Amino acid sequence: MRLQHGVFSPPEGLVPAVTHAVSYERSFVPGERRSNPPRAAWIIDHSTTPGIRVQAGGRSSRWRERPAGTLHCYAPGTAYLEDLSRVADRRLAGTYLIYHDAVGLLSPLLDADGCAAVADERGEARAVLERVFSGPGPPAFWMAQAGLAELVGLLLTARRVAGGWALGLPAPPELSVRVDALLRARLAGRLHVGDVAAALGLSPSSLAHRFRAETGETVMTRLRRLRVERVLALLPLGKRLDLVAEETGFCDRFHLAKAVRRITGRPPSAWR
Repeated sequence: MRLQHGVFSPPEGLVPAVTHAVSYERSFVPGERRSNPPRAAWIIDHSTTPGIRVQAGGRSSRWRERPAGTLHCYAPGTAYLEDLSRVADRRLAGTYLIYHDAVGLLSPLLDADGCAAVADERGEARAVLERVFSGPGPPAFWMAQAGLAELVGLLLTARRVAGGWALGLPAPPELSVRVDALLRARLAGRLHVGDVAAALGLSPSSLAHRFRAETGETVMTRLRRLRVERVLALLPLGKRLDLVAEETGFCDRFHLAKAVRRITGRPPSAWR
């Protein structure tokens, strides 16, 4: 068995403020379930043991599979149960920090059961915790506090994925980049703002507001521009204007010609 356990009385007014820092490795009885009562504090728990299942927030809540290396964040007042029946080698290892945070910095990550699951596939959070417990005995307060601050900052960069959150993922492209990619893929079809918004998981009003703020134009104006760009690429190939209109989403050659002249100031014949 290995245990490093620091208990602290942080300075008044410090937010967030670590009160306990624990690193452990121990054996357990096969079939054991660990019951963790609710605390009046936040918990960030990092386990390196595969096969654990967790039920947070009460017996009616769903069981979560917990892969090794996944962080669990528990809000104040959240009880949770750990099922160890699937752990193969009868060994538990992990670290956790208990801390007070009146602001609730990690609240946006929480699910309805008071828990947030955050994958740490690149080991970024684990590296932070290893530095906290790098000495032979209990960590010093400011070492644990620095680790907490770094860990909270890291968790706030987590990206939403299926089943929870993940660290180390690249930031999503700007909205305009995603809109352009979607419009280019569907130039030949009929598109409405509602179709684009649904494909991006946004409401039409949110899409319209965010896209205009980013680009200064509407989604439909951008669609017309992209269609005209495609028209200008096809005209030198000698295709009939009605076929070009069909390939680029214009209802006929006359609407195509009108759009080309409006955007470029020249008729389609000038681009052949």
